[in-house]
Amino acid sequence: MEPAEARRLCGQFSRFFVDKLGRIAEVIKSRLATHTRRTVVQRPQSQSEMICLTAATVDEVARQIKWLPPKSSSSDCLPVSLLKATSM
Repeated sequence: MEPAEARRLCGQFSRFFVDKLGRIAEVIKSRLATHTRRTVVQRPQSQSEMICLTAATVDEVARQIKWLPPKSSSSDCLPVSLLKATSM
């Protein structure tokens, strides 16, 4: 795979997972808003903050894809089986 194609594919995966986490957060927020009983939990403030993330290597991404369980969610835009087949 050409480096430019790998970067494009990594960008697509990144957007997919960011969007998926965003949708999960919205569902949780919506469900909590309709929940009748409110429990407030005070979490301690973190003393450090994450400033940056290091880029994942191709091998790290391939290893994570390999370890995915062979099941998909209805919200997945790409079935796990297809993702695994194209990453080998």
